[in-house]
Parts: sequence; C-alpha cells; structure tokens
Amino acid sequence: MSERSDFTFNGGVFTHKVMPNGETRTRVKFGDGLVSTVARMPEWTWNDGLPWQEAHSHKGLTEVYRLISGWAIVGKLHPQFADRNAPWYLGVAMTMFENQVLAFDPNEVHIVLLGPRATMHTTLTGVPKGNPERNENDWWPYLELDEYVRRWDAEGLKSAIIRAGGVP
Repeated sequence: MSERSDFTFNGGVFTHKVMPNGETRTRVKFGDGLVSTVARMPEWTWNDGLPWQEAHSHKGLTEVYRLISGWAIVGKLHPQFADRNAPWYLGVAMTMFENQVLAFDPNEVHIVLLGPRATMHTTLTGVPKGNPERNENDWWPYLELDEYVRRWDAEGLKSAIIRAGGVP
C-alpha cells in the first residue's frame, strides 16, 4: 500500500507517501539532519484493528511530536528493557490530545497510534547516524515492540482512552 512521490525544492527533499497503516505523510528533509513531517490518519474504526506506526528509535536524532488534532497513544520502551535479548516491557504509554508535545531523545524506543482523522507534526533534529538497512536513514526498527502492542485488546485500549478524557 506504500505509495511515494519525491521532489527537491529550495535545498530540501519533499516526500509524500502513504504508509502501510494508511496514514499519509508529507515530509521535508534537509541535508543537515532537520526533518519536518506532517502525518494524517484517515478514518478508522476499532473493528478495523489498531493501525500502529512501526516501533523505532533514532541513534543521533531527537524526535518531537506535536499533536495538531485528534488523539494519539504513544508508547515508550522502558530503558531497562532496551536490550533486544531482555523481555519486552512498555514503560510508558500515554494518551496525547490536541496541542500536546512529546519529545524522544536518541535511542529511546517508541511507537505511535494516531486516532481516526488525527494529524501530528514531527520534527527530527541532530546528527543522523545512518542505518545501512534503511538507506542510511537514522531509523532503527524494533520488531519485538511492534509484536507486543499488536497483541493489545482494542476494546481495552478504547476504554483507557475514554478514562483519560479522550473521545475515540
């Protein structure tokens, strides 16, 4: 389902693509490591399954999320369990609402679930450390965390969002 188009303008590479979970991303990436992305999630229902982004970290970049509209669930791997050989444990799972900001330092493993019709702005700053398996992009997947959150019960997560004041 991944569709992509790129063009260069004024020193930046602009990319627009549709991700496997259905969200669209429009990104500008500059050579000095600055990246600015707007992600928009289409409508989805709890019966569709949970359209998580892929769990990841960045080794040289700080990632800042600002939720523009809607809600999101953001999970962070507990640092004690950042070793791939250790049992997986999500140390922090929080609900974000409009205009909230959350930052992840380099090497902090995290995952995002955007609510239906949510829009998020993301910036990456720092000195990228390229992953040779990802075209030298500073993006490092954590498949074990992907598998962990995909086992979550949709109804239980929906109830937690409502308790936190969200409107799923």
